[in-house]
Amino acid sequence: MNWVDKINRHFEEILVASLLGVITCLLFLQVVFRYAVNLPLDWTEEMARYLFIAFTFLSASLGVKVNRHLRVDLLMALIPDSSKKVVQIIRDFIWFLFAVVMVKIGFDVALMNWVADQRSPSLQMNMGYVYFTVPFGFALMSVRILQNIYQTATGKDLPRGE
Repeated sequence: MNWVDKINRHFEEILVASLLGVITCLLFLQVVFRYAVNLPLDWTEEMARYLFIAFTFLSASLGVKVNRHLRVDLLMALIPDSSKKVVQIIRDFIWFLFAVVMVKIGFDVALMNWVADQRSPSLQMNMGYVYFTVPFGFALMSVRILQNIYQTATGKDLPRGE
């Protein structure tokens, strides 16, 4: 397996696991400093909140990758087996279009916040960084949706998460 395949297979898993680990450490640090040292750290809670936002959008992309998003399958159960593949491709293409629109809107909002130089209260970090996680997550989701459409069109089994 070359490095491109490794990145394709494990990119979201590595990022999501890393973010969850960092969030856990930050919140543990906050509790220890607040109750053991009696010196609360304001920045840890704020950073954990922003990392959780990134975690949410990266996890959504991971959900697409392993084909585990919630959906109503009633319509798919009523459609004959011969038409399911076409309906599934159309459904995923509509979802892809939505994700692309969200990339555009998210990028515009992030850029607007970047230019406005809005700062976070404790970290004094440009909020554009936080807002850029939305288009980044939707861009990853778009790539994964296209991969799913390709797999469906070519007759390959879609991955299923556990």
